[in-house]
Amino acid sequence: MALPITVQIEDELYERTQKLASKRGISIDQLVAQQLERAVAQEQYSRLQQKVAQHRQSNRVARPAQSVVKSADKSSVKSAAKSAGKRSR
Repeated sequence: MALPITVQIEDELYERTQKLASKRGISIDQLVAQQLERAVAQEQYSRLQQKVAQHRQSNRVARPAQSVVKSADKSSVKSAAKSAGKRSR
């Protein structure tokens, strides 16, 4: 459902907007609606990008700690295996 809105703009901008809308074969209402949709979509995209960047940053901080633990576990397993091998001889 489309809702009516009122926007006040300068005469020169109105004339240029009329020409642009005419060139595109749409009404000024449609042109304004398209621009508003783009602005909202861009804002949502920017927020999503920020969330992804924050998620990646938090994973970068967490991963080194995990990889250190994994490396330590692997070293412990290798040491234990070597020790067990020496004991069985």
